Amino acid sequence: MSNEYTSAAEWEEVNLFKYMTMVKSGVVKFSGFKKYISTYSSATSRITDHFEVTYDSRPNKANMEFEENDIIFAKAKNNAHVNLIDSDSSDNLYSTGFFGLRIKNNDKILPKFVFYWLRSNLFQKEKDKNCKGIIKESINYSALKNFVIPLPPMETQKEIVEILERAEKLKEWRPKADKLSADYLESVFLEMFGDPFTNPNIWEEKTLDEACYTIKNGLNTVRYRDEGIPFIFAKDIINGPDDFENNGHSKYIGLADYLKFINKCRPEKGDVLYTKGFKTGFAKYVDNDRDFSICEHLAVLKFDVNQINGIFLEYMLNSDYCYNQSRIFTRDAFNQNLVIAQMKRIKILIPPIDLQNQFAEFVQEIEIQKSQQAESKKEIDGIFDNVLESVFEWE
Repeated sequence: MSNEYTSAAEWEEVNLFKYMTMVKSGVVKFSGFKKYISTYSSATSRITDHFEVTYDSRPNKANMEFEENDIIFAKAKNNAHVNLIDSDSSDNLYSTGFFGLRIKNNDKILPKFVFYWLRSNLFQKEKDKNCKGIIKESINYSALKNFVIPLPPMETQKEIVEILERAEKLKEWRPKADKLSADYLESVFLEMFGDPFTNPNIWEEKTLDEACYTIKNGLNTVRYRDEGIPFIFAKDIINGPDDFENNGHSKYIGLADYLKFINKCRPEKGDVLYTKGFKTGFAKYVDNDRDFSICEHLAVLKFDVNQINGIFLEYMLNSDYCYNQSRIFTRDAFNQNLVIAQMKRIKILIPPIDLQNQFAEFVQEIEIQKSQQAESKKEIDGIFDNVLESVFEWE
């Protein structure tokens, strides 16, 4: 076997556990709070969310601890999350939905080389092929014992890691630029409307019940299809693309079910979606006129557009002022539920509609720029993916 980075004679295929061991489950009793990281709270190379738990209050799955330089990956099929534990994240608790690999011979293998190999199609395809389960397919230890890892000499591993790190830095630059755009819009919001906590302009304040003429949640009993009308979940609008249909998370329902469901709850362009389950207190303006339905963990907010601009309402609800209210009204930290009756109590500020519209126009200009940035991100991601796969592509 060979590729462009080394000759065939230099590489060897070794059993996955020749130089590594599997981290066993179990948590040492602790006092105070620790961060709990589930497979839903993690994305490749970063932790996206966490829960604060005590030893006694932690969920049953919060039963893994890892050390610095352990490499963890999700067991579930089609879940490609992989992380390299650093000094900061080594104090967290993790879900048993992760497997952890620990290097036992540092002269033979680099943790970061393993980290990149686990992210490659070579590993992910083999992992998914070996996943089993009736309700949720995942890989088990028995299957992993038969895995082999392509291993070059240490100097070649270091060279590969350096190449991939340089390529990945390009990927990291794009999200930072996106965050700057988001931070800028938050600053513009505060500049135009003032801090909602103090309301220095003495804008009118209303509850959502007073501001909206309809607040309805979605459906909890659905027959999914491989194609049809998009069916949107709470996770689809949290940090997701604006185009719900193409975000990669949507399921689908049939036309007959859709026509029945819209009698109860029909989201339309100009409405605002608001999460009432999964992770509560996130809002998203509906900026397209495609047909879709929503799950029970989302609510549709409808309002008089002569009084409230939907884009303004999205930013208002996502402000700390409203988000903090949503957290207060949410029941159960783990199985989160912001019931409609409590949601209606959330207070918002209502500045003059002309000022709201001015802010919305500015947001739309920035969104056009972000769309152009998204195309740039695809190109940058392609560079990294091509380099990653070429390293582990065998002839």
